[in-house]
Amino acid sequence: MTTARPARARAAAITIAGLAMLALTVPSAVAKDPQLREGTNLKHNQKYAAQSAVPLGADQKPVKGAAGSRTSAATSTATATAAALPTDCGLVFHRAANTSLGEYFLRGSKFSGYGVGRIILNGVPAQPDVMAFVRVVSSEPYVEQYVAVKDGQLHAVRVEEKNGVVSAVGTLVAPSGWAGVREIGGTGTGRIYALNTAGSIARYQLSASGTVQSARIVGASGWTNVYSLAPAGGGTYNGRTVDGFLAITKSGALNEYLFRTDGSGYNGFQLRSTGWAGFTHISVGGCASSSRPIVGVNRIGDVYAYRDYNGFNLSGADIAAAGKVGSGIVGLVFD
Repeated sequence: MTTARPARARAAAITIAGLAMLALTVPSAVAKDPQLREGTNLKHNQKYAAQSAVPLGADQKPVKGAAGSRTSAATSTATATAAALPTDCGLVFHRAANTSLGEYFLRGSKFSGYGVGRIILNGVPAQPDVMAFVRVVSSEPYVEQYVAVKDGQLHAVRVEEKNGVVSAVGTLVAPSGWAGVREIGGTGTGRIYALNTAGSIARYQLSASGTVQSARIVGASGWTNVYSLAPAGGGTYNGRTVDGFLAITKSGALNEYLFRTDGSGYNGFQLRSTGWAGFTHISVGGCASSSRPIVGVNRIGDVYAYRDYNGFNLSGADIAAAGKVGSGIVGLVFD
């Protein structure tokens, strides 16, 4: 299971509409909230629903789940609210804009966020081309690890507080070779999955310092039309340990992929066949129950929430819209 993310305390709540990305001083006290999970509600030993799964071929056509019955297909402009998000549901995602890092939180239907700090790569403020959360390195003192790609270089970014000021400082770990990477999704355990412009997807294991310890192609072709790789937790499927991700296709489908952690392959499922193309980013969270929240950010920065009533059944039939929860989220949005 992906490590639960603490939410740094702030004296005043920030409204999301038009949130400015500023470097902020954050109190040293960290308010830990187990419901704000980074992209997962899947317990590590949780079993997915038993289904007849067929590994995806090169054409990336997943096993189709049941057609939506609770609501119509998701859109980037929500209509009437069809589902309420319980207060025990939450998620976290991020934004890099104007060389600053921000974190955003959904807790029930309440959306909030704050600026973390300036992103420093090669010693200067920089706007990454690609960025992803990797894991919590230390809980006391609180340190997070990210990866950032800029101009084909890979940086390991540490977000930590020193003297009351939070910084996001990168260390160059690969001076070249990452120019083709267009998106990265992390599992919270040090494994990251990278989509590239050649149409493949690769898995990397990172050390605590951010260096690449191992690399493996887990999908050789067919991934050109897949984007917004959102971590959906770890678990077991057909007795195999897997890393789960949700993703969108350019045709608007919402898919779920289960990558076997031994690198032997993956299974894919189509949760919804259409309706999600209006989103540039999706993120998945967790609830105390088997439900999970999903948010989608569209091209103008509006944020819409959805409730997947059963996050383990590999079906999108029970995904319902919960309405618009925020706006103003533009820039590089990632988990």
